[in-house]
Amino acid sequence: MDKLDRIKVKKIIARLAKKYGLPPEVIQNITDSPYLFTYEKLKDLKLDNIKSEDEATQLKTNFNYKGFGKLYLNYPSLVARKNRQTNALKINNKQWKK
Repeated sequence: MDKLDRIKVKKIIARLAKKYGLPPEVIQNITDSPYLFTYEKLKDLKLDNIKSEDEATQLKTNFNYKGFGKLYLNYPSLVARKNRQTNALKINNKQWKK
């Protein structure tokens, strides 16, 4: 988000706070709570320990966001994430060895 977007978000939060008679911090916490919940749940899953597609399908990783859609984890995207991480580490280590 750039500076103008942050200003717009603050104005919207202030408008909602005034409308409902709540402090702006409460409105901010309400809007952030689904995403913080998702972050905490995904952090607890320990995705690095998954070795097979069966293990990935047993995880409860579906999060529905009203107005945005569904966030879910599938095994091919998990494998791609691991590959990107290892490739980035290899590139980073090669650059620092020179």
